[in-house]
Amino acid sequence: MAKYRPVKTSFWTDPYIQGLSVEEKLIFLYLITNPLTRLCGIYEISDRTIAFETGLSEKVVAQTVDRLYTDGKTVRHGSWIYIINYSKHQQNNPSVVSAIQREMLEIPQDIAKAIQTVDRLSQTTHKPILKLIPKPKPKPKPIRKEKKSTEVDSGVPEKPHGDKNINDMLLALKATIGIEDFADSVKWQRIYGKHCYQLATKITHTEFARRLDILLNDGFKRKRMNEIKYVYEQVKGFLEPNGGDSSPGVFIS
Repeated sequence: MAKYRPVKTSFWTDPYIQGLSVEEKLIFLYLITNPLTRLCGIYEISDRTIAFETGLSEKVVAQTVDRLYTDGKTVRHGSWIYIINYSKHQQNNPSVVSAIQREMLEIPQDIAKAIQTVDRLSQTTHKPILKLIPKPKPKPKPIRKEKKSTEVDSGVPEKPHGDKNINDMLLALKATIGIEDFADSVKWQRIYGKHCYQLATKITHTEFARRLDILLNDGFKRKRMNEIKYVYEQVKGFLEPNGGDSSPGVFIS
């Protein structure tokens, strides 16, 4: 029995879609309508399959999937892909809800965990993906002392502390590793937080998350993951485990 995947006519007038190239529009449309799609929005498909069925090169496919992640539309982990908010666009009735729940149970736990890891780290791109990272509790505002008559108010507002990219990366790493704080000093956390962000930007956030996920499954290495310098060095000098998936991941709405 053929699957039915409706596409709203507003798809073509959506500002985001209108901003895509012809090839990007085709790939996005294919990802939400191909025979392998599931109601939950998570399914397995290779770049080679996408390239073969769309008639585009694997390079164009990989570049487009990477852009869709950056724009907050999809999450990619190995040969698995997650279309963000896909299930929300399905019919809201008991049978569909039941089917989505059943499909979620069929997804391998390691894949589901990896996708969650990617989503946590994707917060560093400032895109509202699954919002899996708990928001930090707001710090109480300090009581402002009245200025003495000899003090002069410059009228210049104070700048927020630190670079937001580094702050977000540190927050995402702590949430993913499962620690409240790193053992390193604040100074070294800022330094290596910046290094981690630059590395994730260079190799893509998805590949960074994929490497980190594999490292966290190593009991010996996980014990030292409370040191951010160690985390950075391990991800940067990462070596594929025997029999591991060496295909690059892609951070992804």
